[in-house]
Amino acid sequence: MIKEDKIRVDYQKKLLEESEKLSEPAKEVFRKIETVKANMDITKKEEKKIISRILSKASPAIKQELKRILPKKDDFYRQQINKTNDKTYGIDPDLVQKYLDIKRKSNKTKLEIKNEQAKFIEEQDEETQKKFRDHLQEVDARNEAKQKTELELYEKLSPQAKEVYDKILAVRGNDELSYKEEKKEIKDIINQAPKNVKNELKVFKYTK
Repeated sequence: MIKEDKIRVDYQKKLLEESEKLSEPAKEVFRKIETVKANMDITKKEEKKIISRILSKASPAIKQELKRILPKKDDFYRQQINKTNDKTYGIDPDLVQKYLDIKRKSNKTKLEIKNEQAKFIEEQDEETQKKFRDHLQEVDARNEAKQKTELELYEKLSPQAKEVYDKILAVRGNDELSYKEEKKEIKDIINQAPKNVKNELKVFKYTK
């Protein structure tokens, strides 16, 4: 099964894509709901209550439109999990484990790990190499889609939030760091950000 954080990113992307099909009045209701979800200063119970209040003020037609067009979270998660039951992509599970361990069990820089993983793939037979590369192409395609979604969200940020997000991007793009160092630096950046900026960046899931 794929990790929940990836499903969450894919769901957010799908939600934003489908929201573009809404009428303007329905989009306005959708934006209000998303703003409430991004507010870290309220509890889940308060969030649910506010969203319920927003929907209660919407017309039956708009509520029906939102229900018809927007993907249901539980259904989306179930579909994604069912689509990815095979985590090995037809590759020997032991080889998949060894490939993943290159990253999981190393404190080397991201660049060194990427080079080691590339070398590992090159050492396999031709058919296995192709399966690895086909999978990595899928990963790249998902990452491109994620980056496109993040860019759209970035354009809606305040100047202050953009400045913090730019720092995060710089860390993510620094291959001289280890993955552990990257995670720590991003966490430090978020922790030092003002509460209003954290609220804005919540949509990127860095504050989880």
